[in-house]
Amino acid sequence: MSVFLSKPVLLDIAALRTGLGWAQSWAKSPILCKVGDGWLRLFVVEPEGFLASWSYPAPTIKTPMFFLLPPFVARTLSGPAAWEIDQVQVMTNRNIVGMIVTTGKDQFRFQWQWLADDFQAPREFTLMSQLPDMMVSTPYVSLADMVHLAMANLIQKIDEEGEPVQQDNAIMIDFTPGYINIDGEAITPGTQARYFFKPKMLVRGLEIVREQQVGFMIRPINHGQDAVLYLTCQREGWQVHGAVLSTGVSKEAPPKLVIRQTRQPLQDGPWIKRKPS
Repeated sequence: MSVFLSKPVLLDIAALRTGLGWAQSWAKSPILCKVGDGWLRLFVVEPEGFLASWSYPAPTIKTPMFFLLPPFVARTLSGPAAWEIDQVQVMTNRNIVGMIVTTGKDQFRFQWQWLADDFQAPREFTLMSQLPDMMVSTPYVSLADMVHLAMANLIQKIDEEGEPVQQDNAIMIDFTPGYINIDGEAITPGTQARYFFKPKMLVRGLEIVREQQVGFMIRPINHGQDAVLYLTCQREGWQVHGAVLSTGVSKEAPPKLVIRQTRQPLQDGPWIKRKPS
């Protein structure tokens, strides 16, 4: 049976063009496209623990459908030629995808086959693709400053001590319900888990959600042995979010405050002395 005999789904070409323009610039592999339940969703992943998602409301699409978009198709639908497209219809038959593109009186057909192994998702893809119900809202600049300062501190420690002082050159983030502290001391000793994240992935997540106001949250998973850091924003009607998987966890109590003496004690008592009478 030809895939073009399957029931087609009409996609919003303007939304698809915009979303793919963002997604394909970050993709190193095929892009996962999921439609249905009133949404058009695009996913980009890396197996080492990174996910980016772009979601756009599509209330007229009820039938669920998912497929992989190869780089050539993604570039075509988001490139200059896409501005001449009037309509895009997509249909699937198992792992075969058909696409009918209409420009004026002309009609073009694409057909390709995809394999699940081409989409190398992190092991926690399902959890990473679902935003928590509660998110902390903050200006992008404030969050980015904290992450970049943590990176600078990490580089300085490596330079001074000659070797990494944190797991895999990672940035530590302390987490307790309602509080997140990046590269700092924990608030309540013994009650929180301090998770490690790769700086490269954190910066990539920040770039994905670069807007004036962003949301973020950490969700412990696997009984607290791992965590997912979520970053999200709203852009041109799209909900954008990135998710970064932790690389490790430390549940040790943070070190106690130590006062370090930087000057020799005064040998002759205080500097201010009473004048002899």
